[in-house]
Amino acid sequence: MTLVIGVVCNEGIIIASDSQTTMGTELKRISRQNPKVIELENKCVVFAGAGHVSILQEVEDKVNITLKDCPPEQGLETLKDKIDDSIYNIMRRHVSKHSAMFGHLNNMPTGEFLFGSWINDTPLLCHFNLDGSNEKVHDYIAIGSGMPYAEVLLKDLYHTTLSLENCKNLVYSVIRDTEDVDNFVGGEIHIKIIKSNGEIKTLTDGEVSALSSTYTV
Repeated sequence: MTLVIGVVCNEGIIIASDSQTTMGTELKRISRQNPKVIELENKCVVFAGAGHVSILQEVEDKVNITLKDCPPEQGLETLKDKIDDSIYNIMRRHVSKHSAMFGHLNNMPTGEFLFGSWINDTPLLCHFNLDGSNEKVHDYIAIGSGMPYAEVLLKDLYHTTLSLENCKNLVYSVIRDTEDVDNFVGGEIHIKIIKSNGEIKTLTDGEVSALSSTYTV
């Protein structure tokens, strides 16, 4: 379980998440700190996900392979169908395997996924569901166990005229506030920025700490 937030502003796209990962069964959980916001190998798309670690790792690996030979100037508008097919094929295999082994789909590994890019003056976030179906997002989105509370905060605090600096503070504060109501959200906050020229920047620990200095409960 987790919380991933994506926001679009005039100067860039921000994708952020907590880092707490719950691994194992319902009876034996192990909490670890893991990065959940990943720059894909084509250097123009950022990926983040919520769900079972095994599914997130497999989607990252398979999408990297799928996009390996795609021209770097292609953004999500062009690539989303390829990503859709990759996710669909992964989950179809898991459904078949889980059903054959257990005779049902209860407790099957699941996930949902967020991709972002800014190519040719076109900023875009795409939210992909378990079956690979997707929706375009042009303002903000939250996924993961903390989504209901985070979406309420974002609805009240987000607007299209926010600066990039204000959006960084926004995603940080929403994740920290959500920690108070969701035990599965926590740990370090990881933030990546996709600038309007397509460049991807990862906020350093120091830059994230600077956001914490302005955060108020």
